[in-house]
Amino acid sequence: LLRTGRDAALRLLRGAAWMYLREARARAPGEDDFADVHGLDAQRYYNVLCMAYGSDPEFFVNVVRKGHLPQERAEGCQEEWQQVDYAAKALVQGHVDAKAIARIRERYQKRWGESVKGAR
Repeated sequence: LLRTGRDAALRLLRGAAWMYLREARARAPGEDDFADVHGLDAQRYYNVLCMAYGSDPEFFVNVVRKGHLPQERAEGCQEEWQQVDYAAKALVQGHVDAKAIARIRERYQKRWGESVKGAR
């Protein structure tokens, strides 16, 4: 999703981060949450921010500047992104319709444009 273009990536990031942060603040985790196969909502929030920052640190610099993602975590985000990017390419890319992806990108770039200068 972060490859859809900067504007679309920013919108997707904001939506996902808002959702995870909202859920994380809604209730304190219980014992069952720690035993669950899924990460905690707060962990997902930071993972989303880290993936975005790691994919384009210059564009998503305000995620760190504004304190949403701690600097200590941000230092490893490019490596985390590279691992996820490699896995997606190795496991998924060969099964994706490139023409369909191009049509989707074109549709959303027309709709949202590419006017965003930096993540807010």
